[in-house]
Amino acid sequence: MDKIYKEPTPSKIIALIGDNFVVKHIYNSFKRYSKQQPFLLNTINELNGNFNYIIDCTFNKKHQDNTIKYIEKNIIEKVIIINHWKRNLPVIDNTSIIQLILPDIYGDEHDSF
Repeated sequence: MDKIYKEPTPSKIIALIGDNFVVKHIYNSFKRYSKQQPFLLNTINELNGNFNYIIDCTFNKKHQDNTIKYIEKNIIEKVIIINHWKRNLPVIDNTSIIQLILPDIYGDEHDSF
């Protein structure tokens, strides 16, 4: 019986931005359990190429603003912004922006400075 070759479907590519234990944990989980290709970057400025998803774990308002400017100019399917405070995020056509608020180390949420 002849086996029919099935062309592999390309996986989605995800950029994980940040330099802390949160982003490293997420990166290791994607490498271990996901079919998506994760790339670990320190800032959005290091991003080159086509990415489907971006997870910004910088916990830094300036870096997150740069990420938002990047997704306004480029086509990105989904973006997750992780921080300790609530932000007003813009609505960008054809992009889903999700905000994830993590409590700080003491369990209290705090405002951006």
